[in-house]
Amino acid sequence: MKGKNIDGGEVKISVLRGVTRQRRRFSSLWPVLVYGSLAGILVGYWQHVFSPLFAAPETKSTSKATSPPLAALAGKVAEFVGRPEPQITDFQRRIAEAAEIQLASETRYSSDYFRIAYPGGDVPSHVGTGADVIVRSLRAVGIDLQREIHEDRKQNPHHYPLKRWKNKEPDPNIDHRRLANVYAYLLQHAERVTTHVDDSSFVHYQPGDIVMWSWGIGEYPDHAGIVSLRKNTDGVPYVIDLHPKASKITGDNLVTTWSVRAHFRVHPKVFGPVQQAHNGL
Repeated sequence: MKGKNIDGGEVKISVLRGVTRQRRRFSSLWPVLVYGSLAGILVGYWQHVFSPLFAAPETKSTSKATSPPLAALAGKVAEFVGRPEPQITDFQRRIAEAAEIQLASETRYSSDYFRIAYPGGDVPSHVGTGADVIVRSLRAVGIDLQREIHEDRKQNPHHYPLKRWKNKEPDPNIDHRRLANVYAYLLQHAERVTTHVDDSSFVHYQPGDIVMWSWGIGEYPDHAGIVSLRKNTDGVPYVIDLHPKASKITGDNLVTTWSVRAHFRVHPKVFGPVQQAHNGL
């Protein structure tokens, strides 16, 4: 006997009988599958609920594990807290304090040429440059960069970038106010300190230090300031500086604000005493 599919083709009855036998076999197996699954569930439940009652007690650690991020943070905090602060001298402190005092004057930037007294001369206190901040700070500890640079420039002109200016002769009115001259002088007469700026090097930026920055790849620094007595919450020291584009002298910048080009520390034995200013040259 033959049947037809939906396309009109014939299908043998033997094929239909084979399908029927397969269905009967499956229907006879489903109780086994159902009861086997239930048995597996019961065994799993027993192990989960009752097995701990018969298991040997575990030894629990009394110390709490710290997650890796918290452990790393704790280590960093411990390192920062345990890092010893440098013992600065009274000499260094007085330089930093002299720089801080200048903040009250609200000095505004001006690189104009002034005829001033020598030695110990100064431009009007309400104007100045980054170099003037350094000159005024060092005078508080008996160092007169006006005289020091003028005398050194006469004796060692090859140390100074004379090609930068039309006037090749020493000029006590302006030489100490030119940052390139201050840089050239300190290279010969001050201690050079690290210019690295990272967590491990900030401790070397001590109050009263002179920091110079570059904004490009020029031969000489573009800006300078004095390291303050203050630091931010990350331990980065502030500086007192008079930026050309700032409205006035400020103590809000950090040693990391610009690219550090030079870092100096002056010592009293290097310099002679400041002489009182007098009129004339």
